[in-house]
Amino acid sequence: MPEKTFSEKVRRAFAPAEELEAEELREQAADCGAQQLTGCAPRSNVTIRGTVVSVTSDADNGWLEAEVTDGTAKVRLVWMGRSRIECLLPGRNVLVHGRLAVDHKAYVIYNPDFEIVP
Repeated sequence: MPEKTFSEKVRRAFAPAEELEAEELREQAADCGAQQLTGCAPRSNVTIRGTVVSVTSDADNGWLEAEVTDGTAKVRLVWMGRSRIECLLPGRNVLVHGRLAVDHKAYVIYNPDFEIVP
C-alpha cells in the first residue's frame, strides 16, 4: 500500500469510524476480486465480500436471513429451509456468491453460497 499523503492522514484522523470501516471493506473487496454492490446489475451473478451485520431466523416460514454490508450498500441473504447456520455470526467477514435480486428497492440474494474469510 502506498504511503498516505499528509492530507489523507488528516482526513482519516477526523473521519467517522463508520466511514473508515466502509473504506476498509471496499479495499478488501477489491483485493480479493469481489464486486461492489452499487456497481452490480439486478439478476446478475455476483461475488460480494463484506461483513455480516445481523442474522435473523423466521421459524414460521423456515427462512434464515443475514444482512451483509460491503462498504457501498447492504444486501439481504436468504436461505430457504434453514433455521440456522452455525458459522454465520454478526461481525464475520464473508465472501458471497449468488444471483442478485431487488426486492422492495433492496438488494437480496436467495440461497447464496458463501465462505467465511479472514
